[in-house]
Amino acid sequence: LGRRLIYSHHIISQPKRQEIRSLARHYDLSGWIKIGWPGVIVLEGLEEHCQDFYDTIRRWNWQYLVVRGEMQETITARRGSSDDGDSALSLSALIDAHRKFPS
Repeated sequence: LGRRLIYSHHIISQPKRQEIRSLARHYDLSGWIKIGWPGVIVLEGLEEHCQDFYDTIRRWNWQYLVVRGEMQETITARRGSSDDGDSALSLSALIDAHRKFPS
């Protein structure tokens, strides 16, 4: 699980805000956006998806954009016996259980 705090000079443009939301949905990321001056994006999801999200948006036209904080958390599934024979949680359920921000 990865988390990013991305700082921008500002996030004002309605089309850019919509693209940020759309891209976050595409990568199944959750979090929030602070619009205005400064602009802040906080997101979490699979580490690879957080990195891909940032790699994509940094190619857009920004006055200033930088990752101010990041965190990685290793998630392991505990195997145990259950009545229905399914001994492991699905990956998405496991990630959702560790999210700090609702998706």
